Amino acid sequence: MYQIMSLIKSSEALSIALQSNKPVIQNILKDTQYFNSNNYNDLANLINSEFEQSEENTDYLKSVLNSYSNLVSSIISNNSNTIMSTLTKVTVVLSIISTIAGIFGMNYIVPFSHLSDSFYYMVIFMLLVSYATLKYLKHKHIL
Repeated sequence: MYQIMSLIKSSEALSIALQSNKPVIQNILKDTQYFNSNNYNDLANLINSEFEQSEENTDYLKSVLNSYSNLVSSIISNNSNTIMSTLTKVTVVLSIISTIAGIFGMNYIVPFSHLSDSFYYMVIFMLLVSYATLKYLKHKHIL
C-alpha cells in the first residue's frame, strides 16, 4: 500500500511538472525570433505532441493507481470486517460459558452443589449449551 501511495505522489509530481512546463512549450512554439527554420518547426511540433502524450499517460496512470488503491482499501476493509465478525461470534459463544460459570461461582446454594462431581456436571452442561448455541447459529446461517 505504501508503494502505491508513493507511486501516486510521483505521478502527481510528474503531472505538476508537466503543467508548469506547458507554457514554456507554448512560448517556444510561438517564438519566431530565435527559431525560424522548417526543421525547427517540425521538431517543436513533435516535442509538443510528445508532451501532450505524456500528460495523457500521466492522467491515465493516476486514474489506474487511484482505482488500484481503492481496490486494495476495499479488500483490507473486507478482511477486517470478516475478522470482526468472527470475533463477535466467538464472543457470543464464550459469553454463555462465562455467564454460567459466574452464576455457579457465586456464594449461594445452586443445584447439584451437594454432589461431589458437581463441577464436572457443570462443565458438561456448559459444553452442551455452547454446542447447542453453535448448532443454532449454524442453523440460522449466522455462523
